[in-house]
Amino acid sequence: MAVPDVWDEAWLAIQGAQVRSALMQLSSEQRNVIELAYFKGWTHSEIAEGCQIPLGTVKARMRLGLIRLRRILQEMGVESL
Repeated sequence: MAVPDVWDEAWLAIQGAQVRSALMQLSSEQRNVIELAYFKGWTHSEIAEGCQIPLGTVKARMRLGLIRLRRILQEMGVESL
């Protein structure tokens, strides 16, 4: 049985906390579409239908939210995940 590296697990936990913190700084609209896409696996079309918003709005919120999320994470010192 392989023993997980404690340092790797600790680093992943820190990164997870940073991502959660960064997500909370987004608008609720941006955070919602990102969470549905990345944590629930919904497509843009499924998000549009499920949230009853135009597909173009979903794509715009996703794009702007991810740009802002990257900027926030960079300010936290996170280079890439």
